[in-house]
Amino acid sequence: MKKRITMLVSLLLVLAFCLGLAGCGSSGKASSGGDKDKVYEFTLSMHDPKTTANAVYIQSWIDKVAEVTDGHVKITLYDNATLSAATDIG
Repeated sequence: MKKRITMLVSLLLVLAFCLGLAGCGSSGKASSGGDKDKVYEFTLSMHDPKTTANAVYIQSWIDKVAEVTDGHVKITLYDNATLSAATDIG
């Protein structure tokens, strides 16, 4: 049961992140700036080790985001409670 809840929460966080990125998209009009070379960098923290199913799934999602954005979105995954303990997140 706990795994199922963790997976659901993870998927909801990924969905929220995707919707946030979609809201930052352009209207399709050409920009006069150098936005085509801009790289957006994000960090993503999780308390699971990188060998768990959640971490493998999230890493594959990170790779897909990099692929579809031609490397303009870079997400660095910090696993195994590297940035904060699970109890600190709430």
